[in-house]
Amino acid sequence: MILAAFCNVYFVAKQWDQLWTFPQSVTQSEREDLDAFYRASELAQEGRAVEAYDPAVFRPGLSETQNHLIFVNPPHFLLFAYPMASFSYGEVKAATGVLILASLLLIPLFARQPAEMILLFALSAGLHYTLLRMNISVVMVALIVFALQYADRRPVLAGLALAVATVKPQYGWLVPFFLLNSGAYRCFAVAAIGTVFLVAASVLAFGWEAWPAFFGIFSDPDFKKYALGVTPGSLSLQATIGKLGGSDGLRSTIQMIAMAASAGVVLFLPRRWSREARIGVMLLASAAVASSFLYYSWSLVCAGLLFMLLAMPRWPVSMQAIAGLVWMQPALAMLFFNIYPDYATAYSVFVYATICATLALAIVFVARQDRMETARDG
Repeated sequence: MILAAFCNVYFVAKQWDQLWTFPQSVTQSEREDLDAFYRASELAQEGRAVEAYDPAVFRPGLSETQNHLIFVNPPHFLLFAYPMASFSYGEVKAATGVLILASLLLIPLFARQPAEMILLFALSAGLHYTLLRMNISVVMVALIVFALQYADRRPVLAGLALAVATVKPQYGWLVPFFLLNSGAYRCFAVAAIGTVFLVAASVLAFGWEAWPAFFGIFSDPDFKKYALGVTPGSLSLQATIGKLGGSDGLRSTIQMIAMAASAGVVLFLPRRWSREARIGVMLLASAAVASSFLYYSWSLVCAGLLFMLLAMPRWPVSMQAIAGLVWMQPALAMLFFNIYPDYATAYSVFVYATICATLALAIVFVARQDRMETARDG
């Protein structure tokens, strides 16, 4: 963990000039994902929210290096992104950076970790990639972790947090099944009602046409090119199958089967397992079956490991080894990509395999601990 933190700090320092650049306009930005949100805000404020889902209209407002971006968030995301264009791009970037850093600190805090672990998590969990891309995935992870931890004690707040997290739904696919497994029905109901409210508000604010436009983007060739990309940074199951030579149809089929299977696993996790163990398994499974997963989403994996640490303070050597390897992957990947760029794609397949191995070992060791406790109590 300490080594991973040092590596991430080093990479942040190396890219400091770019991180500390705050352009006035989005057309001057060169690599942040934040550009897509800001551009969508511009169109929404012009009364053209529907056109955010039209690449031919959306892209001319971006810089030349960012002309590949598309907007794939649901219309209720625009309720939160709408104010962005009222400020300069640099001001929005600064605020987003603060929000990202706060989220990296809050995730381990919600997981009841000591101060030193909070600091190590913030410096390790994809810090470099997240800040470099100005991607807000870590904010969604923070909302999900808060909701999972407080679904019973603060069901209304937890449900509202989940409703907000639906603006980037790829990380929360398994959350409803966990809530049902835990009997957190009030939280589930609040999340559902809150989501319906946000959807209705988006219809009132941007027109019902925004939703057909949003769903239409999934059949757009530009989206298919984006979703089926097999870059070294793409770490989802379907991307991994593509790197191994699988066809688009096979990739989609296996991805859907895995998502359905993981939902069943989470729904029927033994209730006698500790809550922390079930949260840890769910978060690791969410990373393994997410339809889109990149290094700036690594906080999801690290959060899963934190909860496994709460569930099992003493880990077998094999679990320690694989968990340490997984924790360090964003830093290791950056080193590997720079030293051996020709093997970057093959290495990314290995990275996905480490996520799956960590999930499998977590389930095995929690189940073993459960059997031992049952035998001792019997």
